[in-house]
Amino acid sequence: MLASDNMPPMDSGRTLQLWVVPRQGSPISVGIFRPNTAGQVLVVMPPAEAMNMAKALAISDEPAGGSPQPTSTPKWVGPVT
Repeated sequence: MLASDNMPPMDSGRTLQLWVVPRQGSPISVGIFRPNTAGQVLVVMPPAEAMNMAKALAISDEPAGGSPQPTSTPKWVGPVT
């Protein structure tokens, strides 16, 4: 589970996208989300199969509806151990 509070509001044409960064290959999108009006986010994490191949998780700011690959430098990257 991914949870956050006090996130700043986003432009209406933007979304946040969660990526699994695999040990080999390109990032894999596992969901898009936006903070609610109180700046809160709660995202259920990707299935275990996706996490088994992950070396990291990343969140990027993308156009509404998401992107097939990150179009911006991720705002957050966290290793998976």
